[in-house]
Amino acid sequence: MRRDFTNTDAAQTYRIREIKDSPWRAYYGRVELKTVVYGYFKIRNKAIIDAVDLDTPPYERESTGMWMDVPRPTLELMKNSGINAAEAIHAAEHAFMNRFALAADLKTECKVAEKEYKATMSQRKRPARLIFYDPTGTNGGVAVKAFDHVSDLLQRALDTVESCPCQEGCAACIDSPTCKEGNLVSSKTGALVVLKAILGRPIDVDLIPEYPEPIAATQDTIIPAVTVRAAEDIEVEKA
Repeated sequence: MRRDFTNTDAAQTYRIREIKDSPWRAYYGRVELKTVVYGYFKIRNKAIIDAVDLDTPPYERESTGMWMDVPRPTLELMKNSGINAAEAIHAAEHAFMNRFALAADLKTECKVAEKEYKATMSQRKRPARLIFYDPTGTNGGVAVKAFDHVSDLLQRALDTVESCPCQEGCAACIDSPTCKEGNLVSSKTGALVVLKAILGRPIDVDLIPEYPEPIAATQDTIIPAVTVRAAEDIEVEKA
């Protein structure tokens, strides 16, 4: 079984849109994809018997997509509260897609448990960003539809996660049937924090469950997102 990950990076902004009642913005533009196959598992009788490492050149291509950055204060809040930022972002991405009718034709950067939970310091640092893109080899046009309805989708995602009676996340709120990483890197509490932050809603820290231990440095795989270079003469579109 192949072991790989795909970095999905926003490369250039073509459009910027307000998020209703929020100081934050959504972006649409060019996305660069880089898939790295770093090994494979040997399987026998449906059990892993060995993990083999490989050193292969990356597979790179481009697409179009949309993204929203997680505010820096929210990253600090999650770190201080013991919420794993990778779990939170991954779960929030799924919650967003679960409310989008065309989600089957949209991709996101699913988090790999083997990378996120390494016992040693990870060299793969990812920006604190929810990102969605059109699959390569298609006519595209789906990501821009999500961008055009971003405020509504975010609000519906928050409402669904907030009202779902499950404890740790389920298929009705943050789990995705198409997650190739099996929804292992996920946090319902984290998704709520991220969605509220992007929507500009207050976050009551007293309602965040206490975690037994702070996030270890080895698990801190998320770094603050940097604003992506924009094309000239872009005007911010109203929500």
